[in-house]
Amino acid sequence: MPQTAFHTATYVSTRRLARATRAVAVMACGLALLQACSGSDALSPTDPKNAGPIGQIAGTAVVGATLDAPVRLIVTGSDSKPIAGALVHWFAADGGKVSSAQTATDETGVASVRWTLGTVAGLQTMTATVVGLPSVIFGANAVADRAATVRFGSDIARVTLLGDTVNAQTTVVDKFGNAVPTVATLTIEGTSDALMASGAAFVARARGTATIRATADTATSRLTVIVDPATPIVTAVSPDTLVPGGRVTIDGTGFALIADAVDLNIAGLKVSITKVSASHIEAVLPSTYGCIATGLQPVQVTIATATGQRAAMFKTATRVSLAKGESANLLDVDQVHCAELVAPTGNVNAKYMVAVINTNVSAATTTGFELRGTGTGALAGTVAQSKTIPSALLHGATATTPQMATAMEELATEEKVDAQHTSFLDAQRSLNAKFGSPAPTWRALAQVRAANHLSAVRAPLFVGDTITMKALYSSCATGRDVRARVVYVGSKSLVLEDVAAPRAGTMDEQYRLIGDEFDRVQYPLLQSKIGDPLAMNDVMQGDGRVTMLFTRYVNDSLPGISGYASACNFYSKGTFAASNEDEVFYARVPNASESPAEWRRSMRSTMVHEGKHLASFATRFVNGTPFEEPWLEESLGRVAEELYARTFSNGGEWKGNAGYQNTVRCEVYQCDDRPL
Repeated sequence: MPQTAFHTATYVSTRRLARATRAVAVMACGLALLQACSGSDALSPTDPKNAGPIGQIAGTAVVGATLDAPVRLIVTGSDSKPIAGALVHWFAADGGKVSSAQTATDETGVASVRWTLGTVAGLQTMTATVVGLPSVIFGANAVADRAATVRFGSDIARVTLLGDTVNAQTTVVDKFGNAVPTVATLTIEGTSDALMASGAAFVARARGTATIRATADTATSRLTVIVDPATPIVTAVSPDTLVPGGRVTIDGTGFALIADAVDLNIAGLKVSITKVSASHIEAVLPSTYGCIATGLQPVQVTIATATGQRAAMFKTATRVSLAKGESANLLDVDQVHCAELVAPTGNVNAKYMVAVINTNVSAATTTGFELRGTGTGALAGTVAQSKTIPSALLHGATATTPQMATAMEELATEEKVDAQHTSFLDAQRSLNAKFGSPAPTWRALAQVRAANHLSAVRAPLFVGDTITMKALYSSCATGRDVRARVVYVGSKSLVLEDVAAPRAGTMDEQYRLIGDEFDRVQYPLLQSKIGDPLAMNDVMQGDGRVTMLFTRYVNDSLPGISGYASACNFYSKGTFAASNEDEVFYARVPNASESPAEWRRSMRSTMVHEGKHLASFATRFVNGTPFEEPWLEESLGRVAEELYARTFSNGGEWKGNAGYQNTVRCEVYQCDDRPL
């Protein structure tokens, strides 16, 4: 028969001890007892009851900590009365500890012990045993301690697709390695364009490296993120033939998940993207393309400075193919603007005659026209040199030798150009006289903007950007659209190259040299000796730079002229819709017979000459005074050229004689990189 040993000091008589040594039953008594853990002495014990193990939840504590209250067990006899002195053995599992491995029940039949939990979070158990009776199992909830360590899945993450999100999952554990429910706070450390926080995610935005810091309580960890997009590959472009304003679909690999991370350029113009994925782009072509011969044009997808390219058929023109003797009238404005003459099948040497007609029914009405062309032959895209018939020959003079004929022709050309330039300057003077200074209008606009809290700051331009400018000459109301690329952004100059120029994209170094010389030499010279070309800039709230547009418009439309400045651009669009609202200098691009270096040599003095005209226009607009008469305006332009020539080594001191040896000779033989 199982028995329970007791401390004899607990009982007052041998009779009681005898009764107690009979079979006794043991019942667990936890924090919440099913019966009272006290009672009278255990008199006349009966046989043990068949009690099974009873489990109790003793409490909740942090791993490694001791429960707030002791764990208690009650021992009763078969008569259900408590028994004192019964020995209870305690064992804590899961790495836990007890204050004593064995305790005896007190006079109320209760034995107790303090339980220190183990270091593993979860349900832990402790067993109480009285010899000969079933064990009683107690349970306790062990919860994780405060965060001690936060960890990422790895130390480095690599992203190869812009717009993709970084997997920045973390694990937070306590000092024993138990998972802690605390959520780590994630932030981008330092400044980096590579990543951008988007809600709870981090999105790759640009090539580079960034660091994500995780913080939980006092624990921190870092994840290095390397954003390294692969070079995009274009595998297909549809439809078969692209047209301005039409839709285009591009398939490939290595694109991006966000449209603003993709730079799509087709036939030289930036294209607006409507939908993008890692392998698919949908876009709408701009309707502002100039007249381009039908043929293959580059489709370029640029991701983080890496470019993938594929050629696609591109068509802007109305194609005309006539059999021998046939004719066609192109009267629609779009057809006239861009018509492509195509050789009939099997005839590669076809010739077309183009006749310009005036459709007005009034014989007294005249109109102007301009004929420009391009092609795919050996001379395609070149800028022709103008050929002028000498006025003397037109009036019956005879050239006795080829050399004399050439000289007469050159003289006639110079006379014609000079007369044209003088007429142009006179037109600028008349413009000022008729419309007055634009400064009051600009000041009024500034007041309106200020009252409505509107910013007049212009968006900055960067090298590689493309913009559309107006080429103005004979009229301020209308102009030729010129799509131009930013080649140089200096302290006082902005240099633009016509994307339709024959050598477009190959002369950046020459353009940079021109812009740099204007910033360092020509502008300070003009400002100190002549006038400030940017005198109107503050009034117009401009960008603080003279815009230099090098365009084939000058070559094609104004043969013999190297450059010019139009006062129209100082007026607001409210006065002249075609105004660029900027200080603009127009200049020609190289023709077919000159090298880039030869072109720059001839252009540099033109720069300071036309800069003088800009300075005169701007200063007199600000002061509200009339323009100079053409002869004086042009003469002072020549003075500006001479002042510029004297800035070169041995170019002649101010107000000193300038002899042939160190002036004209150095221009002929190009001493110290002098211009013409």
